[in-house]
Amino acid sequence: LSIELGGDFLPKTMARVFERMLDKAVFGLLSNNENFDSRPLFNRERQNIIYEELHVDYFFVAKKLISRNMKATPTKMLLVIPKALEDQAVEVKESSAIDKTNLGILIVDSLEDPDNWYLMVEPNEYQAFRFNFLRDFDEPQIFIEMDAPALVLKMRQTFGVEILDWRSICASFKDGEKV
Repeated sequence: LSIELGGDFLPKTMARVFERMLDKAVFGLLSNNENFDSRPLFNRERQNIIYEELHVDYFFVAKKLISRNMKATPTKMLLVIPKALEDQAVEVKESSAIDKTNLGILIVDSLEDPDNWYLMVEPNEYQAFRFNFLRDFDEPQIFIEMDAPALVLKMRQTFGVEILDWRSICASFKDGEKV
């Protein structure tokens, strides 16, 4: 069996694989409600969780919780959503009550629950996560092995993700699970 891979098929495929892997690592911290300081990242004690659908009214509830937790009113916000909530997110952003220039929408393929959404301060304004590559290798390392009669490609990407601060993030788990 011979497969002919021409052009940029392989580099594009590798890039998509690594992009998805990075998405799952970073946004998995949100969707899995990882522990931070021995408690779930999102919980009632921290007051950074609501149980509502994505709607402009609940956007403002989430923003108010973030402002209260930070003891400041953030300027730029980022709405992190699964693909299934894209229409509702656009409705929120297009609402006359929202400053459209200060709200970004990030659609994350690795967020699997179609009802859960997250509001966070724009990372350039306040960093809630840290993401680093090992020894500054920010591109995948590719190894080629000649194993007759095949050519074997191996790829490696070593990185770490950690939560720095919970105060700039609010989650909405519509069906109340994860807490």
